[in-house]
Amino acid sequence: MAGAWFRAPSMHAVVLGCTILLASCDDASEVAAPTGAPPPSVTVETVSEREIVSEFVHVGRLEAFDQVEISARVQGYLQEILFTDGQNVEVGDLLFLIDSAPFQADVDLAKANVASASALLEQTRNQFERSQTLFDQGDVTTTRLEQDKSAYQQASAELLASQAKLRQAEIQLGYTSILAPISGRIGRANFSLGALIETGSGPLAEITSLDPIYVTFAVSETNMLKVKQDRLDAGLDPAFDGTGGVESRVVPIIRLPNGTTYAETGVIDFVSPAVDIRTATFAVRAVFPNPNEFLSPGQFVTVVLSDKEPSLAITVPQVAVQQDKEGEFVLVVDSQNMVSERRITTSGTDGTDFVVESGLAQGDTVIVQGILKVRPGVPVNPVQDTSGDG
Repeated sequence: MAGAWFRAPSMHAVVLGCTILLASCDDASEVAAPTGAPPPSVTVETVSEREIVSEFVHVGRLEAFDQVEISARVQGYLQEILFTDGQNVEVGDLLFLIDSAPFQADVDLAKANVASASALLEQTRNQFERSQTLFDQGDVTTTRLEQDKSAYQQASAELLASQAKLRQAEIQLGYTSILAPISGRIGRANFSLGALIETGSGPLAEITSLDPIYVTFAVSETNMLKVKQDRLDAGLDPAFDGTGGVESRVVPIIRLPNGTTYAETGVIDFVSPAVDIRTATFAVRAVFPNPNEFLSPGQFVTVVLSDKEPSLAITVPQVAVQQDKEGEFVLVVDSQNMVSERRITTSGTDGTDFVVESGLAQGDTVIVQGILKVRPGVPVNPVQDTSGDG
């Protein structure tokens, strides 16, 4: 009789069991989704307007203010080198001497030809003048007069040709003395004494002018438009003509690769009149004093364009700014402690802050820490940032 104790449950028992089961389910649901969880704490900062000096940062490259390769203009043997490799030279300093003997001989021969042509010209002029007098008296035919006149004219032309050849020979002789065309630091001599050099031999040496020095960099179309608009707002000509316009408002400085700032400030002296369609940038050049030749051509530096005078602007910590495919945005906390997304436009930096062009107003509260814990539309527990970094 195993199993005789089993009985089918009564209807009352079934209903009671279902009631208990449903009650158990309701209790489980309340445990899985509690409604009293506190909102997450986030660190916030109140946006304010303050005085700033706008900065635009660019990568620049240093270029020589002037650079010239010294080359031979005549063929000959290198007779003297009159400088030390790497020394500073001035305009007009004698650098190289080429053996001048063959060229001096050409000058002497040309002078002799000039003297001969001068004598012939004097002789033919006298003969023409006599023939003219006799022709007037009827003692010389027209044919003879024309012959003497032609001889005189030919002698005059030959003298001019001889004089031109003399000047040419003197020029060639002058090319045997090679002078410095600019002031600057000269590199090493590329040829030794006694070498046969000519116009196709390549540069004998190179002179680089290091003071002042150029830095070239590219400014984005957006930043350039902002600078031009600022100039218009200030009642200034937005054109950059290198005659004292942009330097009155914007000061370029150089930050060196080791993080230090170069002591001298520069002046923008050139901005390309057209934008480069490949990069959407303007080519810009600034000139800096370089009295100690501290800067060298070819170096890469950071160029910072900053306003001379501070201006009022709204800033926001860089840590508060996020970016997606639509642009930059911040998370704002309203008076009800609710989070919302706010699209902003920035331009330049001021220390660790972005300068805000649009999207934020003074008094807005933005999240600076705990951004990953929240999303738009949820409440938060805002805690003011008291670090003093803002």
